[in-house]
Formats: sequence, structure tokens, C-alpha cells
Amino acid sequence: MVDSRRFDVTADSNHELAQWMEVRFAQVDEAFAEQRQFIEFLYNKLDQKMDAGFERIEGRIDRLEERMNRLEQRIDGLERTVLRFIDVQMRTNELVERRLLLLERANPMRPM
Repeated sequence: MVDSRRFDVTADSNHELAQWMEVRFAQVDEAFAEQRQFIEFLYNKLDQKMDAGFERIEGRIDRLEERMNRLEQRIDGLERTVLRFIDVQMRTNELVERRLLLLERANPMRPM
């Protein structure tokens, strides 16, 4: 003979277990949703910080490029000045050499 009370208790226990599991799963779902919202919030905040940091770095790089361009222009100007100076010195040396040669030819006996 089968005891129906035992099946009723088991059925009630299963029903209670199912309800308990439903509540727990709902809590887990809610915790996951909350965690996801928090992660998205942090991701957005990090993204904003990174964007701001990259903008600062880009600004600094732009300023460095401007400074490098100005420095390059100054160096180009100095290079032109040095080349002109060298050219003047070479012409001067040629003139001095010609004068010395003329002087040597004019007075071949006079030691220099």
C-alpha cells in the first residue's frame, strides 16, 4: 500500500523548492543586470578619461611639432648664414692668394 501523505509532502517540497529556485534565479539575474550596468558605467567613465588624456597628449604633440618647425626654420637660417660666411671666406682666401702670388712675381728675390 502506498502512503499518499508521503507523496503530498514530496510534491509540496518540490513546489517549495521550485519557488525557492525561482526566487534565487531572479536574484542572480538581477545581480547580473546590476553588475552589467556598473561595468558599462565604469567603461564609459574610463573611455571619457582616456579620450581626455589622448586629447591632452595630441595637444602636447601639436605644440612640440610647432616648436620643432620653428627650430628647423632657425637651423635653416643658421645654415644659410654659415654657408654665406664660408663662401665669403673662400673668396677672401682666393683674393689673398692672388695678391701673394702677384707680390711674389713682382719681387722674386725678396723672401716671404
